[in-house]
Amino acid sequence: MSNTRRERTKNLRKATFECFMETLFDNNFLFLSRDRNLDMNLVREFQDKEWYYYWLSNIHNLDMNFVREFIDKNWNFEGLSCRKDLDMNLVRDFPDKDWAFNYIYENHNLDMSHIYDLIEKNEFKIYENLSTYYNLDYNIFRKYPDRGWSLEWLSEHPNFDMNLIRKFPHKEWSFGELSSDPDLDMNLVREFPYKDWDFGELSCNYSLDMNLIREFPDKEWDFDYLSQKRSLDMNLVREFPDKGWNFNSLSNYYNLDMNLVREFPNKEWDFGCLLLREDLDVSLVRELPNKNWKKICKKNLKY
Repeated sequence: MSNTRRERTKNLRKATFECFMETLFDNNFLFLSRDRNLDMNLVREFQDKEWYYYWLSNIHNLDMNFVREFIDKNWNFEGLSCRKDLDMNLVRDFPDKDWAFNYIYENHNLDMSHIYDLIEKNEFKIYENLSTYYNLDYNIFRKYPDRGWSLEWLSEHPNFDMNLIRKFPHKEWSFGELSSDPDLDMNLVREFPYKDWDFGELSCNYSLDMNLIREFPDKEWDFDYLSQKRSLDMNLVREFPDKGWNFNSLSNYYNLDMNLVREFPNKEWDFGCLLLREDLDVSLVRELPNKNWKKICKKNLKY
Protein backbone atom coordinates (compact mmCIF):
# COMPACT_ATOMS: atom_id res chain seq x y z
CA MET A 1 0.00 0.00 0.00
CA SER A 2 2.79 2.36 0.97
CA ASN A 3 4.64 1.59 -2.28
CA THR A 4 1.55 2.43 -4.25
CA ARG A 5 1.21 5.75 -2.38
CA ARG A 6 4.89 6.50 -3.02
CA GLU A 7 4.53 5.72 -6.71
CA ARG A 8 1.43 7.92 -6.93
CA THR A 9 3.25 10.77 -5.24
CA LYS A 10 6.19 10.38 -7.60
CA ASN A 11 3.93 10.33 -10.66
CA LEU A 12 2.06 13.37 -9.38
CA ARG A 13 5.33 15.29 -8.87
CA LYS A 14 6.43 14.33 -12.36
CA ALA A 15 3.14 15.40 -13.92
CA THR A 16 3.19 18.66 -11.97
CA PHE A 17 6.78 19.38 -12.99
CA GLU A 18 6.08 18.63 -16.66
CA CYS A 19 3.00 20.85 -16.60
CA PHE A 20 5.04 23.58 -14.91
CA MET A 21 7.81 23.35 -17.54
CA GLU A 22 5.40 23.27 -20.47
CA THR A 23 3.23 26.11 -19.21
CA LEU A 24 5.88 28.54 -17.99
CA PHE A 25 9.04 27.62 -19.89
CA ASP A 26 7.76 25.86 -23.01
CA ASN A 27 10.00 22.92 -21.98
CA ASN A 28 13.05 25.16 -22.31
CA PHE A 29 15.50 23.45 -19.96
CA LEU A 30 18.28 25.81 -21.03
CA PHE A 31 16.45 28.66 -19.29
CA LEU A 32 16.02 26.65 -16.10
CA SER A 33 19.57 25.27 -16.21
CA ARG A 34 20.94 28.84 -16.12
CA ASP A 35 19.12 29.62 -12.87
CA ARG A 36 21.94 29.80 -10.30
CA ASN A 37 19.48 29.02 -7.50
CA LEU A 38 18.07 25.90 -9.13
CA ASP A 39 17.25 23.05 -6.74
CA MET A 40 19.60 20.30 -7.92
CA ASN A 41 17.22 17.68 -6.58
CA LEU A 42 15.07 18.45 -9.62
CA VAL A 43 17.94 17.49 -11.91
CA ARG A 44 18.54 14.29 -10.00
CA GLU A 45 14.85 13.41 -9.96
CA PHE A 46 14.21 14.19 -13.63
CA GLN A 47 17.35 12.87 -15.24
CA ASP A 48 15.54 12.10 -18.48
CA LYS A 49 15.10 15.81 -19.22
CA GLU A 50 17.43 17.84 -21.46
CA TRP A 51 19.39 19.66 -18.79
CA TYR A 52 22.33 21.84 -19.86
CA TYR A 53 25.18 20.66 -17.64
CA TYR A 54 27.49 23.34 -18.97
CA TRP A 55 25.30 25.93 -17.22
CA LEU A 56 24.57 23.69 -14.24
CA SER A 57 28.30 23.98 -13.48
CA ASN A 58 27.56 27.50 -12.17
CA ILE A 59 24.75 26.54 -9.79
CA HIS A 60 25.41 27.93 -6.30
CA ASN A 61 24.44 24.80 -4.39
CA LEU A 62 25.97 22.28 -6.80
CA ASP A 63 26.91 19.11 -4.96
CA MET A 64 30.31 17.83 -6.11
CA ASN A 65 29.11 14.28 -5.53
CA PHE A 66 26.51 14.99 -8.20
CA VAL A 67 29.33 15.92 -10.62
CA ARG A 68 31.10 12.68 -9.74
CA GLU A 69 27.91 10.69 -10.25
CA PHE A 70 27.37 12.19 -13.71
CA ILE A 71 30.97 12.92 -14.65
CA ASP A 72 30.44 12.11 -18.33
CA LYS A 73 27.89 14.88 -18.80
CA ASN A 74 28.86 18.04 -20.67
CA TRP A 75 30.12 19.97 -17.64
CA ASN A 76 32.00 23.25 -17.95
CA PHE A 77 35.24 22.01 -16.39
CA GLU A 78 36.89 25.41 -16.68
CA GLY A 79 34.01 26.88 -14.70
CA LEU A 80 34.23 24.06 -12.16
CA SER A 81 37.97 24.75 -11.85
CA CYS A 82 37.16 28.27 -10.61
CA ARG A 83 34.83 27.10 -7.85
CA LYS A 84 36.02 27.52 -4.28
CA ASP A 85 34.13 24.37 -3.31
CA LEU A 86 35.71 22.17 -5.98
CA ASP A 87 36.51 18.71 -4.63
CA MET A 88 40.18 18.14 -5.45
CA ASN A 89 39.56 14.41 -5.58
CA LEU A 90 37.57 15.00 -8.75
CA VAL A 91 40.69 16.42 -10.40
CA ARG A 92 42.82 13.54 -9.16
CA ASP A 93 40.27 10.88 -10.14
CA PHE A 94 39.39 12.37 -13.53
CA PRO A 95 42.60 14.10 -14.71
CA ASP A 96 41.68 13.89 -18.41
CA LYS A 97 38.76 16.27 -18.13
CA ASP A 98 39.28 19.82 -19.41
CA TRP A 99 40.37 21.27 -16.09
CA ALA A 100 41.91 24.74 -16.06
CA PHE A 101 44.97 24.06 -13.94
CA ASN A 102 45.92 27.70 -13.47
CA TYR A 103 42.58 28.41 -11.78
CA ILE A 104 42.81 25.23 -9.74
CA TYR A 105 46.29 26.08 -8.52
CA GLU A 106 45.29 29.67 -7.72
CA ASN A 107 42.20 28.62 -5.76
CA HIS A 108 43.33 25.39 -4.17
CA ASN A 109 47.13 25.23 -4.22
CA LEU A 110 46.94 21.82 -5.89
CA ASP A 111 49.95 19.59 -5.54
CA MET A 112 50.79 18.80 -9.16
CA SER A 113 52.86 15.74 -8.29
CA HIS A 114 49.79 13.56 -8.88
CA ILE A 115 49.36 14.97 -12.38
CA TYR A 116 53.05 14.47 -13.12
CA ASP A 117 52.80 10.87 -11.96
CA LEU A 118 50.01 10.35 -14.50
CA ILE A 119 52.18 11.91 -17.20
CA GLU A 120 54.97 9.49 -16.36
CA LYS A 121 52.49 6.63 -16.73
CA ASN A 122 51.17 8.04 -20.01
CA GLU A 123 47.70 8.29 -18.42
CA PHE A 124 47.37 12.05 -18.86
CA LYS A 125 45.85 13.56 -22.01
CA ILE A 126 45.08 17.30 -21.74
CA TYR A 127 48.52 18.77 -22.38
CA GLU A 128 46.99 21.78 -24.11
CA ASN A 129 45.43 22.94 -20.83
CA LEU A 130 48.58 22.09 -18.89
CA SER A 131 50.54 24.37 -21.25
CA THR A 132 49.06 27.40 -19.45
CA TYR A 133 49.96 26.19 -15.95
CA TYR A 134 51.99 28.93 -14.25
CA ASN A 135 54.34 26.61 -12.34
CA LEU A 136 54.85 24.17 -15.18
CA ASP A 137 58.04 22.15 -14.87
CA TYR A 138 59.60 22.42 -18.34
CA ASN A 139 61.56 19.24 -17.78
CA ILE A 140 58.25 17.47 -18.43
CA PHE A 141 58.17 19.07 -21.89
CA ARG A 142 61.81 18.16 -22.52
CA LYS A 143 61.05 14.55 -21.65
CA TYR A 144 57.75 14.34 -23.55
CA PRO A 145 57.87 17.00 -26.29
CA ASP A 146 55.41 15.23 -28.60
CA ARG A 147 52.48 14.84 -26.22
CA GLY A 148 50.08 17.41 -27.71
CA TRP A 149 51.26 20.57 -25.98
CA SER A 150 49.98 23.97 -27.12
CA LEU A 151 53.14 25.59 -28.46
CA GLU A 152 51.28 28.89 -28.85
CA TRP A 153 50.33 28.95 -25.17
CA LEU A 154 53.79 27.82 -24.12
CA SER A 155 55.28 30.65 -26.20
CA GLU A 156 53.07 33.15 -24.33
CA HIS A 157 53.83 31.63 -20.93
CA PRO A 158 55.24 34.24 -18.49
CA ASN A 159 57.90 31.77 -17.35
CA PHE A 160 58.73 30.36 -20.77
CA ASP A 161 62.16 28.75 -20.95
CA MET A 162 63.79 30.30 -24.03
CA ASN A 163 66.27 27.44 -24.27
CA LEU A 164 63.43 25.20 -25.45
CA ILE A 165 63.64 26.98 -28.81
CA ARG A 166 67.30 26.02 -29.10
CA LYS A 167 66.59 22.43 -28.11
CA PHE A 168 63.49 22.09 -30.31
CA PRO A 169 63.98 24.64 -33.11
CA HIS A 170 61.71 22.79 -35.53
CA LYS A 171 58.67 23.04 -33.28
CA GLU A 172 56.01 25.52 -34.37
CA TRP A 173 56.67 28.10 -31.68
CA SER A 174 54.70 31.35 -31.83
CA PHE A 175 57.57 33.61 -32.90
CA GLY A 176 55.19 36.54 -33.34
CA GLU A 177 54.23 36.40 -29.65
CA LEU A 178 57.82 35.82 -28.59
CA SER A 179 58.88 38.96 -30.49
CA SER A 180 57.08 41.17 -27.96
CA ASP A 181 58.34 39.29 -24.90
CA PRO A 182 60.54 41.68 -22.87
CA ASP A 183 62.48 38.65 -21.61
CA LEU A 184 63.28 37.43 -25.11
CA ASP A 185 66.86 36.29 -25.54
CA MET A 186 67.80 38.44 -28.53
CA ASN A 187 70.49 35.97 -29.53
CA LEU A 188 67.65 33.66 -30.60
CA VAL A 189 66.81 36.11 -33.40
CA ARG A 190 70.45 36.05 -34.38
CA GLU A 191 70.60 32.23 -34.29
CA PHE A 192 67.27 31.67 -36.08
CA PRO A 193 66.70 34.72 -38.31
CA TYR A 194 64.65 32.67 -40.79
CA LYS A 195 61.89 32.03 -38.25
CA ASP A 196 58.63 34.00 -38.40
CA TRP A 197 59.70 36.79 -36.08
CA ASP A 198 57.52 39.90 -36.05
CA PHE A 199 60.17 42.57 -36.69
CA GLY A 200 57.62 45.31 -36.06
CA GLU A 201 57.09 43.94 -32.55
CA LEU A 202 60.83 43.44 -32.12
CA SER A 203 61.31 47.12 -32.98
CA CYS A 204 59.02 48.02 -30.06
CA ASN A 205 60.60 45.57 -27.63
CA TYR A 206 62.52 47.62 -25.10
CA SER A 207 65.09 44.80 -24.83
CA LEU A 208 65.97 45.07 -28.54
CA ASP A 209 69.66 44.67 -29.34
CA MET A 210 70.29 47.48 -31.85
CA ASN A 211 73.04 45.46 -33.48
CA LEU A 212 70.33 43.17 -34.87
CA ILE A 213 69.26 45.99 -37.19
CA ARG A 214 72.84 46.32 -38.37
CA GLU A 215 73.13 42.55 -38.90
CA PHE A 216 69.72 42.14 -40.58
CA PRO A 217 68.94 45.53 -42.14
CA ASP A 218 66.56 44.12 -44.75
CA LYS A 219 64.10 42.70 -42.26
CA GLU A 220 60.79 44.54 -41.86
CA TRP A 221 61.85 46.76 -38.98
CA ASP A 222 59.53 49.57 -37.89
CA PHE A 223 61.93 52.46 -38.58
CA ASP A 224 59.26 55.00 -37.72
CA TYR A 225 59.05 53.61 -34.19
CA LEU A 226 62.82 53.13 -33.96
CA SER A 227 63.20 56.86 -34.71
CA GLN A 228 61.60 57.54 -31.31
CA LYS A 229 63.34 54.80 -29.34
CA ARG A 230 65.50 56.18 -26.54
CA SER A 231 68.07 53.44 -27.02
CA LEU A 232 68.51 54.24 -30.74
CA ASP A 233 72.10 54.06 -31.96
CA MET A 234 72.45 57.19 -34.13
CA ASN A 235 75.10 55.48 -36.22
CA LEU A 236 72.33 53.27 -37.60
CA VAL A 237 70.79 56.34 -39.23
CA ARG A 238 74.18 57.16 -40.70
CA GLU A 239 74.75 53.59 -41.93
CA PHE A 240 71.23 53.13 -43.36
CA PRO A 241 70.01 56.63 -44.22
CA ASP A 242 67.52 55.46 -46.84
CA LYS A 243 65.46 53.27 -44.52
CA GLY A 244 62.07 54.55 -43.42
CA TRP A 245 63.34 56.79 -40.62
CA ASN A 246 61.01 59.50 -39.35
CA PHE A 247 63.23 62.56 -39.62
CA ASN A 248 60.59 64.76 -38.00
CA SER A 249 60.82 62.57 -34.90
CA LEU A 250 64.60 62.49 -35.12
CA SER A 251 64.59 66.31 -35.16
CA ASN A 252 63.16 66.17 -31.62
CA TYR A 253 65.31 63.24 -30.49
CA TYR A 254 66.90 64.01 -27.14
CA ASN A 255 70.32 62.74 -28.18
CA LEU A 256 70.39 63.74 -31.83
CA ASP A 257 73.83 63.82 -33.45
CA MET A 258 73.73 67.21 -35.23
CA ASN A 259 76.28 66.02 -37.73
CA LEU A 260 73.54 63.85 -39.22
CA VAL A 261 71.76 67.02 -40.35
CA ARG A 262 74.98 68.19 -41.95
CA GLU A 263 75.60 64.82 -43.64
CA PHE A 264 72.02 64.34 -44.86
CA PRO A 265 70.63 67.85 -45.28
CA ASN A 266 68.01 66.83 -47.84
CA LYS A 267 66.15 64.49 -45.53
CA GLU A 268 62.80 65.67 -44.17
CA TRP A 269 64.17 67.30 -41.03
CA ASP A 270 61.91 69.61 -39.07
CA PHE A 271 64.16 72.66 -39.21
CA GLY A 272 61.75 74.67 -37.06
CA CYS A 273 62.21 72.19 -34.22
CA LEU A 274 65.96 72.02 -34.82
CA LEU A 275 66.13 75.79 -34.41
CA LEU A 276 64.53 75.53 -30.95
CA ARG A 277 67.00 72.96 -29.67
CA GLU A 278 69.35 74.13 -26.94
CA ASP A 279 72.11 71.97 -28.38
CA LEU A 280 71.74 73.35 -31.92
CA ASP A 281 75.05 73.82 -33.72
CA VAL A 282 74.38 77.38 -34.99
CA SER A 283 76.90 76.92 -37.78
CA LEU A 284 74.30 74.64 -39.38
CA VAL A 285 72.08 77.67 -39.98
CA ARG A 286 74.93 79.38 -41.84
CA GLU A 287 75.83 76.20 -43.78
CA LEU A 288 72.22 75.50 -44.78
CA PRO A 289 70.70 78.96 -45.27
CA ASN A 290 68.10 77.76 -47.76
CA LYS A 291 66.35 75.50 -45.27
CA ASN A 292 63.08 76.61 -43.73
CA TRP A 293 64.43 77.40 -40.29
CA LYS A 294 61.56 79.77 -39.55
CA LYS A 295 58.70 77.32 -40.05
CA ILE A 296 56.60 76.41 -37.03
CA CYS A 297 57.87 73.42 -35.13
CA LYS A 298 55.33 70.60 -35.54
CA LYS A 299 56.01 69.56 -31.99
CA ASN A 300 54.54 72.86 -30.77
CA LEU A 301 51.42 72.83 -32.92
CA LYS A 302 48.14 72.80 -30.98
CA TYR A 303 45.31 70.83 -32.50
